[in-house]
Amino acid sequence: DSSKEVKGIKKEAPTPKKIPGIDIISGII
Repeated sequence: DSSKEVKGIKKEAPTPKKIPGIDIISGII
């Protein structure tokens, strides 16, 4: 999947970005 590209838009997506580190992991997921 192109989740690696969505990683930049992951900030808008409902992800636990509250934790500085999950933000990077969310790009992989």
